[in-house]
Amino acid sequence: MPLDRIHLELLRALTEHHTLRDAATSINLSPSAASRRLHDAERRVGVALTRSEGRSLELTAAGRFLADAARKADRLLTDAEIDARWLDRAAARPIRLGLSFFDTIGWTIDPSTAVEVFRTTQRGWPGSLTDGTLDLVIDVGDSAPGISRTLLADDRLVAVVPPGHDLVSERRPVDGPDFEAPTYFASAIEPRAGFEFEQLFRPSNSAPANIVRVESAAFALDLVAAGRGVSIQPSLTSAHRSDVTTLELARPITARWFAHHRIAVDESVAALTETIAQRLSSAIANRRQ
Repeated sequence: MPLDRIHLELLRALTEHHTLRDAATSINLSPSAASRRLHDAERRVGVALTRSEGRSLELTAAGRFLADAARKADRLLTDAEIDARWLDRAAARPIRLGLSFFDTIGWTIDPSTAVEVFRTTQRGWPGSLTDGTLDLVIDVGDSAPGISRTLLADDRLVAVVPPGHDLVSERRPVDGPDFEAPTYFASAIEPRAGFEFEQLFRPSNSAPANIVRVESAAFALDLVAAGRGVSIQPSLTSAHRSDVTTLELARPITARWFAHHRIAVDESVAALTETIAQRLSSAIANRRQ
């Protein structure tokens, strides 16, 4: 019959404590129980595992070999327990949320919600939804073939400038020519139907002289806050930023926030979508007051 874990723990304890009493105490055994365990271990293995040297009890070569194996087994079992916890979390599989350019809406997600957040591109996220890599993508604008969407909130585009910008003191809506001189941060170089290129710059016969692609709203806002340029964003993009100023556009442009997902969604994805919708709508209502 093989040795059990208590047998091995006792042998390992004897490498550190050279009396049976001290070794037994360290693993919460009585001396009499430890003595029985030690004799049982020697009976099972068929060789002596300890020898008496005066008042000390020393391990034989066989005993030291088994004690060393016990140390290795203990590390292996400890690692296995940790791995098992991770595997349990993986089996639960949290919602996989994709964020592309609009990566500033973390405040809409409850920290206790089981969500993993992935970085994706504006062009790449439809494929990630289709192949199951992602469960949900929050974005502004149109969906893609084979992808369903849920309207989260109606927003509007605003100009985003540094707090000390000249436009702030002028206290007027901002038009296309106001963006000609400063560096302009955009999520994409090519015009998108329904957004500022089509509805602001073309009607005013103007365009920024220096357009810089920045595929992160958070980083674009950092650059604006540092006085490096200006941008046009949905108003909620900068909802929790105090280091930039938003100004109304002379030509109102609607921006609609959507949750994009596969045709069928489970209850957890639907619940998260509803929570995000409520928080976005509440934030928009507060900004309009």
